[in-house]
Amino acid sequence: MESLLAPACDREDSFGKIGLIVLAYFTYCQLWIAVVARALWLDVVKREKQTWVKTVRFQRKPARG
Repeated sequence: MESLLAPACDREDSFGKIGLIVLAYFTYCQLWIAVVARALWLDVVKREKQTWVKTVRFQRKPARG
């Protein structure tokens, strides 16, 4: 709803922009459905063990003591 109100307040609401907003919203939602469905498939049906892989952001220097 906010995505539709912002262009209207700035008087930039055209049919093309509103259509693009609606398309982007529904595409994003459909992608999340696919992500959740895959996660449920792997977790419930295939019973695969899930592990989190942490990304090393920076190297820590050992504390001097």
